[in-house]
Parts: sequence; structure tokens; C-alpha cells
Amino acid sequence: GQSGELELNLRAAQAAEVSAGASQRLALATLKRYELLRERRSVSDQEFDEVDARARVAAAEVDRAEKMRQMVEARRQVVEARIAQARADVAAAQVAVGDTRIVAPFDGIIVAKPAEIGALAAPGVPLLTIEGGRNLRLEVEVEQSRIGEVTLDTATKVRFDLPAFAAGGMEMAGKVAEILPAADPVSRTFTVRIDLPVSSAIRSGQFGRALFAGAGRETLMVPVAAVVARGQLTSLYAVDEGGIVHQRLITVGRKSGDQVEVLSGLRSGEKIITAAARIEREGIQIR
Repeated sequence: GQSGELELNLRAAQAAEVSAGASQRLALATLKRYELLRERRSVSDQEFDEVDARARVAAAEVDRAEKMRQMVEARRQVVEARIAQARADVAAAQVAVGDTRIVAPFDGIIVAKPAEIGALAAPGVPLLTIEGGRNLRLEVEVEQSRIGEVTLDTATKVRFDLPAFAAGGMEMAGKVAEILPAADPVSRTFTVRIDLPVSSAIRSGQFGRALFAGAGRETLMVPVAAVVARGQLTSLYAVDEGGIVHQRLITVGRKSGDQVEVLSGLRSGEKIITAAARIEREGIQIR
């Protein structure tokens, strides 16, 4: 190419400069000898002038060869600079081509495409949302009064109440993987992240409940069928030692299966009517 041709020209210019230098040295040596001969009047003025002219021509040839070499070297430097610039342009183009191919660090499924075709990509602006693998986590909020009972690697039960699952829900074992150190200043709760087992039935974004094993407590439970709800009043029928039925206003709590918790209005050991719908009024006596 052009670089190879310039290299050949440079070698030729360097050789011409060396040759011109040798010719100049020979011409100068001859001129010195003729100067001595002229002092002795052994040569004519014409002969001396011819030798002097040849020495001047040799000097001019050396100057011309040097300038030719310098010109060729300058052209080579320009060409090398252009080649370096072209290589830099190629490298930049390769980087630009590489930027057009986006590779995720893991295998997954694209679940959202925030970017539109033709939109300008900018740092910090997501192009795609990818859900990788099936190793999901459940994030739950734990009140600060109970966060002391939760530690890393704590085993939990997780329930997903969805009609698509058998019996309207599905339970699985989980393990606490992370507890965020800061509480929400509004709700006063801590975020706990629970690792879930691999399951094709779970999708990201689904709602689930985590069941933590806390300290046990005694509670008073009665059958749901024993509770009578009329408007905002909740009651049940209790039987005293004489068999007389009395209606009691109660406050109920959590429900568990066919049992419901009684928070107030009833004492442990009292007898109640479990089929409250059969009692028409209080004050009657039963056996």
C-alpha cells in the first residue's frame, strides 16, 4: 500500500543522500589538492575552476538529497498518523457495534419493555426488565414489636391464597434471607425477605403471607356456630349452674378453622350453647 511505497522511497532517498555525501567528500578532497597545486602554479585557473565547480555541485546534491529524505520522512509520518487515526476509528466503530448488542448476565424471561423502538438510550434508563430463573423471594412487613423474634435463616411457612391452587391456596417452606436494618418511619415495620423454593406455580408480583412461629399464648376459642352476630353486636348464649340460658355480649378475635377466639365477655370453663340458632330467647332453662 501507500505505506510500503513510502518506505521504499525513503530507503532510496537515504541511499541517494549517502551517495551524494560520498561524492561531496571526494570533490572536497580533490579541491584541496588542486588548491595546493594552484599555489605551486602546477594547474591552470581553468582546471581549478572546474574542480571547484564540481565541489559546489556535490554540496548542492547533498543538500538536495537531505531535503528529499526529510520530505519523504514527513510524508511517512503523515501517512502513519492517518493509519493510526483509521485504526482508532475502527476500534471506536467496533465498540459502537458491540454496544448495539445487549447481553443479560443471566438467563431469564423478559417481563417488561420500558424502552420504545427509536428511543435514545441513556445511562440509568432501563431498556428491559428480565426475570431470571425461578428462585423468587417474598417480601413481608413485620411490626417492630415482633422483629426481635425473626432472625436470619429462620424457617417460615408461606401461603399463597389463590383460587388457581388446590383448595384455594398453597403452602410452602421458606427461609429468612435478609432483614433490612431500617424501619419504615410511617408504618413502623421492618422489611423481611424470604427465599422461596423453586416452583413453576409462583409468579413474581403475586401476594403471599408468611407465618412466623412466635411465642405461644393461651386463648379462649369457641365454635363459630355458637356466635350470634346482629348488626354490630356479637354475642353467644351461656348456661349457668342452674341450667338458665343467658346471652353474653362478646368481643371476638382471630378465626381458625371452625373456631373463633373470644377476647372478652366469657370465662374459661363456662358452658355455652354451641347451636345458638336453636335458642329463641334467653332465660329459658335447659337440661
